[in-house]
Amino acid sequence: CTNLNTVTLGDGINSIGDYAFSGCTNLNELTIGSGLQTIGASAFKGCTEITELVLPSSVKTLELGSFAGSYGTLIVEMAQFDLRSLSKSNITAIYFSPETELSNTLHGCDKLKTIVLPHTLQRIERDMFIGCSSLENIVIPESVTFIGRDAFRNKRNLSELVIPESVEQIEEYAF
Repeated sequence: CTNLNTVTLGDGINSIGDYAFSGCTNLNELTIGSGLQTIGASAFKGCTEITELVLPSSVKTLELGSFAGSYGTLIVEMAQFDLRSLSKSNITAIYFSPETELSNTLHGCDKLKTIVLPHTLQRIERDMFIGCSSLENIVIPESVTFIGRDAFRNKRNLSELVIPESVEQIEEYAF
């Protein structure tokens, strides 16, 4: 599917299988309908031309590596989001809906520069952004009370960080 440029998924599609659009290297526009609930493993692996993608609130399951090797900005409107699903992707920015609940850690996203965390987040756990070496900007919401060990360690490009008054504990080696 190397010539495929645009994909529009209708509201009636509820699942995208593993590797469904993997290797569609010229895919640059992807519109996801409001009925989609599951995106399979490596479904968009290697889709390097997608510049922006909105994951609607209807999506409940995002399998590991769904966007491995993909670039661009990800806007997450999902109610719950497992950060592991983006491991080893080349996403450069992630914007979470204020209500999104996060789980697990984000590993190996070495192209990620910007992340806006949801307002529901209370704890930034140990190693939460391990391997995200290009991280420059992060917005920590007022809901955060805890920053764990190594959460932001070795983030050499992180130039400015505002730690809200709500934070009660910062563990050793957090930065």
